[in-house]
Amino acid sequence: MNIDYTALQKTKEACHEELDMIVNKYNTHHLQTIYQYMKVEMKNQMIISVIGMLLITLVSYFMNDATTVCIMLYFLVLGSQAILEYMKNQIYRVKELLSVSYINEGRSFLYKSVGIAILQLGMFGFICILIPFNQITFIKTIFYALLPVYISQMLSLQFMKFITNIFGVLMSYFMIYLSLIFVIDYLNIVSYISVSTCYIAIIVMVFIYIGNITFLYKEKKGRNLIWN
Repeated sequence: MNIDYTALQKTKEACHEELDMIVNKYNTHHLQTIYQYMKVEMKNQMIISVIGMLLITLVSYFMNDATTVCIMLYFLVLGSQAILEYMKNQIYRVKELLSVSYINEGRSFLYKSVGIAILQLGMFGFICILIPFNQITFIKTIFYALLPVYISQMLSLQFMKFITNIFGVLMSYFMIYLSLIFVIDYLNIVSYISVSTCYIAIIVMVFIYIGNITFLYKEKKGRNLIWN
């Protein structure tokens, strides 16, 4: 039996090319996987954020004096939604399933943390663009809304190690947030703060937030390695 090895080699190359096309068609890149995951996970929070931002903008044009209070309540609710996002895997009991996938508990926490932080900062930026702030209102907005929500989330994430139910974590979040507002108002910190100091405070808070998230991510990643 005569075999045409040249033709056989060309057939093998054609099969490999077809196989590569099939693999590339059905295999998704890690970045694409992360994008699809975040698109699904953050969809509801983004909708709530945009609706809330539009309501605040509308209220500010009719009740300018209530702008700071509205923004404070907006970030209070936005932060509570973030806490629920952090606890979603625990609520639906899918930690074990995630532990064997690419989006494990550690990566899920990291991606959500980054997404939530960017979303909150982005919403604050949009609010500043849509609503004309004077210097005092701008400082109040940062110290009564933006900074407390980051601090409250960080401390609540620490409480999540010891409190496993949703009610307890949310209560700790609300209590921390309101306590911070009370302390800031009681000490009248806004009167001694300049706009430049506000920017410094935001930068410092971002670095602290990144450090806290990195620490918790490594902790969750370590637990995932032990599980596997």
